[in-house]
Amino acid sequence: IASLKRSPAEAARLLPEAEEQAGTKDRRDLGEDFRWLLQRLAEREPIRIDCGGNGFTATSGAVWGKDRFYEGGNRGGFPALAIAGTADGSLYQTERYFPEAGALRGAYRIPLPPGEYKVTLHFSEIWFQATEQRSFDVSIERKNVLAGFEPFARCFATAESEAVTVEVGDGTLDIEFHRRLQDPQVSGIEVAPRG
Repeated sequence: IASLKRSPAEAARLLPEAEEQAGTKDRRDLGEDFRWLLQRLAEREPIRIDCGGNGFTATSGAVWGKDRFYEGGNRGGFPALAIAGTADGSLYQTERYFPEAGALRGAYRIPLPPGEYKVTLHFSEIWFQATEQRSFDVSIERKNVLAGFEPFARCFATAESEAVTVEVGDGTLDIEFHRRLQDPQVSGIEVAPRG
């Protein structure tokens, strides 16, 4: 987006329609992902990613898109699990978790125009039912924002979120997960432009 020196709406118009895209399904999916992203940016809506999930509409009417822009990891979840502390349990019933054995470092790399953004990460421990079973660090734009984070800190199957404001200068928002104990995980990512 930054290289084209165009607005998100202009960049979206430059993308070919899905049926015109040549290549594999993965390439078509990537085009769909970019189109979805550019539409959100053009409408000045937050980017909302349902990590490990297929997307949904929240009780507030906010639309969460399917899991996209991740590197490595696996989808997981328990769709019937009741989640405390939220009216939108479906966001927290799924997750992307990052096993240590994965070839890629667990990360999300979201293409964004340069600027300041509020990034909110959503978590819920839906596997371990005690403290000191899972902990990890999170860095955003190469700055450590969570150290020794335990999703269970608020209790089992309970919604939790952590927000930070960051500056994106290179056209990609980098969110990386670093293992301490067991696999890092995340349930949702919300990115809102500031200003």
